[in-house]
Amino acid sequence: MDVRFLARYYWNRVFWFFAKPVRRVYRFVRRPRGRAAKVLITNGNKVLLVRPGYNHRQWTTPGGAVDKNETFEVAARREVEEELDIQLDALSEITTYDHVFDGQTNIVQIFHAEVTDPRFTVDGIEIVEAEWFPIERLPPDRRSRIDEIVKIFKASAKTGTPLAL
Repeated sequence: MDVRFLARYYWNRVFWFFAKPVRRVYRFVRRPRGRAAKVLITNGNKVLLVRPGYNHRQWTTPGGAVDKNETFEVAARREVEEELDIQLDALSEITTYDHVFDGQTNIVQIFHAEVTDPRFTVDGIEIVEAEWFPIERLPPDRRSRIDEIVKIFKASAKTGTPLAL
């Protein structure tokens, strides 16, 4: 196994072991607002879902936090490239919603991207598994919001406009 990968992996584990409680207290006291971007990636009638190596470990869409001075779209592209080594062409907005976690309210913007090449490479640290699923047969151990996102995606594909979640 690659030594650099193992060093990065264990550094990440140790860092979050100490940082998570500090972050939880900060969020409880300050009640900050965060921003996040997620991408529903499709290839024909299949959806690419990822299983993170932290937190809930359920199937979900790839994405993550929006950095300071970064747009939602730029963050969506960056996160997908970091997690799956996929360069996205066109992105279209599906919806936006508020997500409260650990005392922090995040504004989450969901995008859609159609890819023609189904190949990807999982980073192995943030994401431990990724797989293409038929849009009509998603895995049972998925985040509940995935069903809502797919429903809105289908509706917005018909109307051509973003819808509310």
